[in-house]
Amino acid sequence: MSTATQEKTVSPDALLQQVRQLDDTSLGEFLDQAYLVQAQRRVPHLSEQETELLLRINTPLDEKVWQQYTTLYAKLEPETLTEAEHAALLELIDVVEIANAERIESLTKLAAMRGTTLKALMKQMGIGPRPHG
Repeated sequence: MSTATQEKTVSPDALLQQVRQLDDTSLGEFLDQAYLVQAQRRVPHLSEQETELLLRINTPLDEKVWQQYTTLYAKLEPETLTEAEHAALLELIDVVEIANAERIESLTKLAAMRGTTLKALMKQMGIGPRPHG
């Protein structure tokens, strides 16, 4: 009989008998590993693709980009932007819009993988606007 087969067919009583023979240190290590196995079975694992999408979704904009954007955007209403600042703001708007579009794309892919809508996914996961900086 192979080891894999023996592991699958060991009874809880037989396993407990072996556990009783462990010293305190080994028993603690065994329990840690047993709790880990139990937790892994209870908590669903994310696939590599889901993990990658969640990392993209939760990555904030670069702090420097966000600060420049908000500083220049604040000058729009009082119309105090110079031509150079206006050009810089237009570039930053593109950067922010592209980042937001990529985030929505990642959210949409994740929703599709989980068989739900974008709105339902965001509500379920407590995902709101992109964190800044």
